[in-house]
Amino acid sequence: MCWHRRIVEYCLWGGPKGGNIGAVGLPVKVPDLPITKFFWPDIGIKGSAAPAAHYIPELMPDVLSGKLDVSDIFTKTVSLADIADGYKAMDERTAIKVLVKP
Repeated sequence: MCWHRRIVEYCLWGGPKGGNIGAVGLPVKVPDLPITKFFWPDIGIKGSAAPAAHYIPELMPDVLSGKLDVSDIFTKTVSLADIADGYKAMDERTAIKVLVKP
C-alpha cells in the first residue's frame, strides 16, 4: 500500500471485515483519515520500513546494465536540470519514482 489518501480508503472499503492492510515504507505525509474507519470494520494495519539503501550496492550494476528491468518503478525520466519536475511528478502522484540522468 502507498500512503496516499485514495489508496488507503480503497484498502479500507475493498477489504474484508477483519482483514489486514500491508504497507511497506514510511509515509512522508500521512493522509488525514478518521481513525474510526479502521475500528468499525476491524481492519488491521501492518507495515515495515523498506531498507532499500542496503540493497543498492548489490542491485545498481544490474539496473545500470539493463539486466534488471525497473520500468515498473521508475515511471518518469528527467535530466539533472529538470529535477524539480521529477519531484513535482512524484508529489502529484503522476510518477512512482523518477530516474535522473545527467
